[in-house]
Amino acid sequence: MSLRPHQAEAVDSVLRTLSEQPGKGIPPEGLRTQVIAATGSGKTLIGAEVTNRLPARRVLVLVPTLDLLLQTAAAWRAGGRRGAMVGVCSLRGADSQGVPCTTDPNELVAWTAGPEMVTVFATYASVGLGVLQRAHAAGLPVWDLMVLDEAHRTSGDSGRPWTAVHNQAQVPAVHRLCSARAAGEGISGLRRCPPARARRARAPSGG
Repeated sequence: MSLRPHQAEAVDSVLRTLSEQPGKGIPPEGLRTQVIAATGSGKTLIGAEVTNRLPARRVLVLVPTLDLLLQTAAAWRAGGRRGAMVGVCSLRGADSQGVPCTTDPNELVAWTAGPEMVTVFATYASVGLGVLQRAHAAGLPVWDLMVLDEAHRTSGDSGRPWTAVHNQAQVPAVHRLCSARAAGEGISGLRRCPPARARRARAPSGG
């Protein structure tokens, strides 16, 4: 995958932050970081490249809309992500553009079972409906990496359903990568995701 300089810098910084420190191991809450990047600066590509280089076998990608779910899945496939791709959303048939989708927790567990590489793309609405939480309660294993796009949408107090993505008891992950458009977005939801040490990515001029 060909990255712009600011994207490559962000990827390197994220990988440093998400790396296990010698002698310390993985903390109970997992390893977390966030990327603050302007719209159009390539947060999707940054997430895909981090996944390729981590490496991460079981990956959960959370997005706010159905359109973005399909766009992200296509971009990750084009960026070299291998293995099965599954959607947790209401799309069916031709509307899913070849991505098998479900809202059944038991079906999600069955579809992602086994040692093979798998990437699950889910909407935040599926978290609000408790689909992922019930799947984990039914035996869905921990994620190697969780990527939260537009993570400011998960902000708020712990009683809001979307904040479950930050809770190891509900949606567990070894690594979390949160992305937001501005440093002031999602302060509550991102409090446990320290920023990666990289300059803020800016959208390239002209678009």
